[in-house]
Amino acid sequence: MKENNFFEFGTANKEGCLQGNCEEIKDKAPIIKGELDRNEKYVFEYDSGSKVYDTLYTGWILTAVSKKITDILEANNFIGWKKYEADFYDKKGNLIEGYSLLGVTGRAGKLDRSLSEKIYKESEWPFIKRRNFYKGLYFEEGTWDGSDIFMMEDNYSILITEKVYKALKKAKLTNVQMIPISEYETLYFEGIN
Repeated sequence: MKENNFFEFGTANKEGCLQGNCEEIKDKAPIIKGELDRNEKYVFEYDSGSKVYDTLYTGWILTAVSKKITDILEANNFIGWKKYEADFYDKKGNLIEGYSLLGVTGRAGKLDRSLSEKIYKESEWPFIKRRNFYKGLYFEEGTWDGSDIFMMEDNYSILITEKVYKALKKAKLTNVQMIPISEYETLYFEGIN
């Protein structure tokens, strides 16, 4: 696996980012995995924040992306994704259009933690002195289906190829993080991960 050719894509969680909540969504997994056939928009009511960026926060695992992002993906014929249209409302009840939830249809095999390095870092919180992390987000060799946008069969991280990374980086998007999978860090809990 050429680890420098893949990146983890997600929301950078900038302070003040608009966050919405959709009561209709009970199970997020079929959406992020791109398994649903749906034409109706999801509606996200205001939860917190006020700043509108190219990605909005929706809670755990779902990534809401702007039309600017989906236009880039479509213009470059990138494969391995689908969109589910979504409307967001701000604190005053004003409609914010032009967003979609990103569904990922491209796949790779299972997460392989044996390829990750265990590291220990100082904690940002005063009540925890050190935290354990895995460094590296790797999957089973030879299992990637060749899609530009994909996820592992047992992990919700969105992975992108270098081609997608370059196209998105060139666009100077806001509130987007793209981390080389060799540098990606995940909390490690003894006996859980």
